[in-house]
Order: sequence, then C-alpha cells, then structure tokens
Amino acid sequence: MAPAASAQSLGSPFSYNYLDISYVKSDITSTLPQLDGYRGRLSFDSPDKARILVEWEETEEKANTVEYKRQDFMAGIGFIGGQNMSMDLILDFKYLRGERSVAGINTTKSGYGIELGLRGLVTEVIEVDASIEYREYWVSEFGGRLGSQYQITPAFSVGAQYSYFDTEQKLSAGVRYSM
Repeated sequence: MAPAASAQSLGSPFSYNYLDISYVKSDITSTLPQLDGYRGRLSFDSPDKARILVEWEETEEKANTVEYKRQDFMAGIGFIGGQNMSMDLILDFKYLRGERSVAGINTTKSGYGIELGLRGLVTEVIEVDASIEYREYWVSEFGGRLGSQYQITPAFSVGAQYSYFDTEQKLSAGVRYSM
C-alpha cells in the first residue's frame, strides 16, 4: 500500500489521505426511480489518529417527464484506532446536508451520522472495509457499507462499494488517488 507519512508513523499500511471519485447508482425506495450520478470524497489524516472527511454526491433521473435530483454533502471528523499491519478500526462523526428536488420542488434537510468500521488487507494489493452507521437525516435509520479497493500503483487504486439503509441502497465504483 502507499501509506501517508502520518498513517505510516502509526504502524498502519493504509493511506487516510486520498481523493475518491465514483459513479453512483441509487435505489432510494420502490416508489422512486433509480438515480445515477457521481461522488467525490476527500480524506486527510494527522499524526494524532484523526482525519477530516468531506464528500459531495449528486444524482438524478428523469422518469415519465418528472425530474428527480439529489445533492448530498457530508463533512466530518474521524478517528483511527487499533492499527496493526493488516487492519484498522475507524470511528467517524458526520454532519449531513441534502437537497432533494422532485419536479422542481426543493426540500433541504440537515442531520448527522455516526459510523464504526474496519479496514483490512486481504492481500498486499486488495483492501476491504465494512462498517455500520446510525444517522438522523431524512429519517432515523441504521445501515451499513461493504467495499473493496484494488491497488494498481502505490498512488492509484480502483474500487467498489455497496451501502444499505432502510430508505436507500447504493452501488458505486471508482478510482482512488492516495496522496
């Protein structure tokens, strides 16, 4: 892996300094169409086992002349623990803000999320992560994520992620640049 200097000093093989860019396919509920779009995510770590997270996601779909749009923003602080040479424990606290537009009618909502996860190495070039999350956002709900990254070079990897909540399921695939 291409560890950042601060993560490496903690004895971790993972980089927590990265930029992810992904294509996203969402199935929000059975009553709304599937939404397609893009997500960008930045993560910056520190020697103090903390990191800053920022994420932007925009998805949309046009069904039967009705246009559905979503814009979601997340900013948070995360903590890295239990570092060893094959696994890390992650705890993230997130501020969530979203805007939904259905046929030109906009609704905005803010909330928060708390996520607990594990990030581990299966091989030297394959990383997996799994997490559970509680969020107070559009509704109160629990959910989870499962993802994987395949390292192509020390700085670039490709990956996929599946997330499930009561109100939505998402599948995403993209590239990661580790700084």
